[in-house]
Amino acid sequence: MRLVDDLMEPFRPLVDLTVWKLIESGKNHVTPDTKRAIVKSLYFPMETEKGRSPVGDCIQRMATSLALVYAGEREDLELPLKMLPIELASLLDH
Repeated sequence: MRLVDDLMEPFRPLVDLTVWKLIESGKNHVTPDTKRAIVKSLYFPMETEKGRSPVGDCIQRMATSLALVYAGEREDLELPLKMLPIELASLLDH
């Protein structure tokens, strides 16, 4: 479980910001709508070396690259270029 915690850590600001925006808009309780909003964050586009990719794809690529590192077939993890999706990063600019 520690490895899973470590793997999700780079993406935690995404969920934190999503929850913060929900609370800021008055949605303070867990409901089907707030759950959908959090799950929807997995589809936000992130900048990668291969162009824009949904968060879920970035997580998949990172996990695959970790397996390749352990197998000695790669030297580093594949991570997004910026750790916040494009849509959420723009929210911080305002």
